[in-house]
Amino acid sequence: MSRLRTRLVLAGAAALAAVTVLTGPAGAAVTDEAATADAARAAVRIAQDAAAEAGVEARATTPAASIGSAVIREDGDFLRRSAQAGIFVIPLPPGTPAYDSAAGFSASFPVTGATGVLREYYGNVQLDGSLLAVNLRTGRAVVYRQLAFDIDSWQITGVPAGGTAPVGLLTPSGDSTVSVAGGVSSLTSAGLTVTTEGAQRLNQQLATDFFRADVKVGSFALSYTQG
Repeated sequence: MSRLRTRLVLAGAAALAAVTVLTGPAGAAVTDEAATADAARAAVRIAQDAAAEAGVEARATTPAASIGSAVIREDGDFLRRSAQAGIFVIPLPPGTPAYDSAAGFSASFPVTGATGVLREYYGNVQLDGSLLAVNLRTGRAVVYRQLAFDIDSWQITGVPAGGTAPVGLLTPSGDSTVSVAGGVSSLTSAGLTVTTEGAQRLNQQLATDFFRADVKVGSFALSYTQG
């Protein structure tokens, strides 16, 4: 983690320079579309750099077989505000980042296991990959591993590096649909918000006050073959 943090901090100036267009030269106005694109491209660049570092560890392990996928999609508003604060939350392998002008910025994770039943609202869905949260202004960073969607609490959880207990980070909100078809269980949620616990932990770990409970991050989609 120390090598990764060092590389991210050194890359911080360049990444922040890439998003200074968010405020425009000499206070010039910038469109939301351009600001979102700049923030997303900066996030993808940081994710690629982090992935290259994490790949050293990842190559030493055998990837688990995937039975589905989970996709976190960030709203343009949240992405712009987080970039302005120097905050980026990005996936690490085998999680992957993506950006296009129509779909926006997203983080995808393979589903590697599931217990319980999504439609009956109990159990746990295990995700491969990790989440890296970094504050480029303070040089603080934290990695959450053992990602999962905890059906009982209806939260995306992760275990912070050096910890043992999962932390509830995000929760689907708003209009949500749960379905089962052809042996595939699916959840689509128009909203995804920060939990109270997630906001407290991330603010403490990144030395910021950016995160707020119940603030919308984006949307969430989960699908996997029910065993």
